[in-house]
Amino acid sequence: PTKSPTTPATLAPTKSPTTPATLAPTKSPATPATLAPTKSPTTSVTVAPTKLPTTPVATPTNSPTTGAPTISQVAEGPCCNVTGSALVADDNNIRIAVNEYLNDASSAMATYGPINCWDTSRVTNMSDLFFDSLLFNDPLGCWNTSSVTTFRKMFYGDSSRTRYNQDISSWDTSSAIDMSFMFFKSWFNQNIQSWDVSSVKDMSNMFANTPLFNHNISSWQVSSVVTMEKTFYNSKKFNNDLSQWDVSNVENMDRVFSESEFNHPSIKNWNVTSATTMIAMFSGASSFNQDLTSWSSSIVSLVDGRQMFYGAESFNTDLCAWGDTLENTGVNLNNMFLDTACPFKDRPNFNSAPPGPFCFQCD
Repeated sequence: PTKSPTTPATLAPTKSPTTPATLAPTKSPATPATLAPTKSPTTSVTVAPTKLPTTPVATPTNSPTTGAPTISQVAEGPCCNVTGSALVADDNNIRIAVNEYLNDASSAMATYGPINCWDTSRVTNMSDLFFDSLLFNDPLGCWNTSSVTTFRKMFYGDSSRTRYNQDISSWDTSSAIDMSFMFFKSWFNQNIQSWDVSSVKDMSNMFANTPLFNHNISSWQVSSVVTMEKTFYNSKKFNNDLSQWDVSNVENMDRVFSESEFNHPSIKNWNVTSATTMIAMFSGASSFNQDLTSWSSSIVSLVDGRQMFYGAESFNTDLCAWGDTLENTGVNLNNMFLDTACPFKDRPNFNSAPPGPFCFQCD
C-alpha cells in the first residue's frame, strides 16, 4: 500500500475460495500497518490459520539465521486433533527434541508442539530414539514413518523394562530394513499385524524378553529376512500361528524360540533351506513339542545345530528322518537332545546305519 500523510494504510485481503487467509493487522491511529514486520522486542505478528479438515497450512515461524528446528503449522484433523505449531523433524533435530521432551515434556511441547503431531516424514533413522526411556508411554500413532529404514533398539529396555505400549498399528514400515531389538525388554503388546515388513532383513531380538506380546502377526511377509536370531527369545506369551511365514532366506535361526513358551504346530512346514545355524533354537522352551519331521527335506544347509533342543523338557519327537539329509555334512549336533523328554538323548552318530539316534533310536 502507498503511504498517505493523512490516512493510515490498511490491509484489505482479497477473498478467494482457494487462497488461505492473510494477516489482518490491527489498525493503529499512529502506526501504519505492515505486511511483513521486522523483529521488534515489542511487536509480534499473530497468525490466524484457517482450519482445514485434513491438510496442514505450512507457515514456518523460525528465522533462517537462528538455526532453530523448522516449525510447521498443523491444522485440526482426523489424527492430530490440535491447531498450532509442530516440529518438522529430520535425523538430527528429532534426537534433540526427543531428549528435551524426555527431560521436560511441558517445556519441549511449548517449543516443538505435541510429540504426536511432529512431522517425521523426513526421518530415516529412529534407532535408539527411546532407548531405556523407562517411563515414556505417550501416543506416537500419528507419526509418518514411511522413510524410516531402521528401528533398531527404538524402545529397547536396558537398565529395566520400558513401559511403551501405545497403538502404532498405522505406521508405514515399508522402507524398514532393520527392526532388531526394537521392542527388546519392553511391555509392548499392541496389534501390528498390518505392518509391511517385506523389506526387513534383520529381526534379531525384535520381541526378545517381552513378557506380554502375543498378537497375531501371521500375515507378515518375511521373505527378505536373513537373521531371526533370538526373535522371540524369552517371550513368555507369544504362541501364535506362523505357518505363512516364508523363512526360506533366513540364515541365522539361533535361539529364535529359546526360553519361550512357544509351542505352535504352524512351523512344521517351514522351508529352512538357507539356515546354516540353529544353535539352541528351542533350548529352554519348556512347552515345545512339535513334529519337525518335514524339515528333513530342507535342512540341507545346516552347519551348527548344537543344543538345538537342550532343556526343552517337553520335547519328545522322532527326528530320524533328518539323518539321511545331514549325513556326511559334518554338522555339529552336540548336546542336541540333552535334558529333553527324548528316550535317547545321545548325540546322533553318523557312523551308524542308519544315523542316529535322533531323540528316538532310528531303525
